Amino acid sequence: MSQLFKKYRFYAIASIFLLLVCGVFFNKKSSLRFDPNFRLGVIFNSSASDKSYIRFYDDELKLIYEKKLNIGGVGTYCNTKIYNGKLYALMQGTDYTAHHYMLEYDLNTGEYNILDIKQPFVLNFDLNDDYIFVANATPQTNIIKIDRKSGESDTISFEKLIPSSIIMHDNQLYSVLGNSCPPVSKLYKINPSDMKVVDKINLTDKANYQKNLICIDDEIYFCNNHKYLNTEHYAVVPCNTLTKFNTRTNELTDIKLEHDYPFQILHYKDKLIISHCDAGDIGDGVTVYNLKDGTQEYIELENKVDRMDLYKDKIFVKTQSKMDIYNADTFELIDTLKLEKLNKFGARFGATAFFIKP
Repeated sequence: MSQLFKKYRFYAIASIFLLLVCGVFFNKKSSLRFDPNFRLGVIFNSSASDKSYIRFYDDELKLIYEKKLNIGGVGTYCNTKIYNGKLYALMQGTDYTAHHYMLEYDLNTGEYNILDIKQPFVLNFDLNDDYIFVANATPQTNIIKIDRKSGESDTISFEKLIPSSIIMHDNQLYSVLGNSCPPVSKLYKINPSDMKVVDKINLTDKANYQKNLICIDDEIYFCNNHKYLNTEHYAVVPCNTLTKFNTRTNELTDIKLEHDYPFQILHYKDKLIISHCDAGDIGDGVTVYNLKDGTQEYIELENKVDRMDLYKDKIFVKTQSKMDIYNADTFELIDTLKLEKLNKFGARFGATAFFIKP
């Protein structure tokens, strides 16, 4: 009898211990609440799971909150945009699913909405107070305007052209569309009220793939990344220019760089900071171009440059497995966050996108 008591006493004590451990664990998990004073958000996705995770970090890169979303592919292709204090990111799905949703996440309250953007496989997007604009190619290219209040939509379509960029500027919608066969690229100016083409500018002689447009005053800057040779193999050749487009005069001005495959542009003070990225092969440095005197300098960084963003005088650079933070004036490496894959219920989630709270 005493042996039986000892046996059950062991199981009872072990069960109580496990309950206490679980209680502490879940208490710790439940004590993590959304903190609006975060600085960095990193989005993790898995091609095998229709879920996504957002991890929030403070100024010291300490993890302070994690949010699970039951839709996969958040921010995987077009990265993210922040508008009026809210994060916007496409929710594309996985290798096995295709969604037509967009995440709208309030960065001050942690509350969020899932918006219907009418089309899957969206390649790029932009928005303003009234509308969300999305562009896809499946296979016909559609640029769709979605009314943010009513949910009604309007569409303009293009044959045999793929949208590489869209951007709203001064109440006009601009989109670069191109193709490799035959090589072509054009900048379209579209009136958002009726979704009609106002003007189009041929960019084929500059590149066939333009990406990551930014606006500075009356001018739009874009990277000329690569061109297709008009041969039977349609071989890709690198480009090494930026183009400045004046929205008032339609004048195009090229800026020649010393390195190929310009990809993303940041505007900091009187400088442009440009990353370089060939398809599937991200570069290991940035070009700093001075807008006042036209001088440029190529700076090699500690790790490969995937995507970049600015916060005051700091540049956040996402690599394949890290987040590096540099001084934007000196390019001194200030801090590094390891972006290790998350193991969640049998799936591995990798960091695919990030955003910074303004």
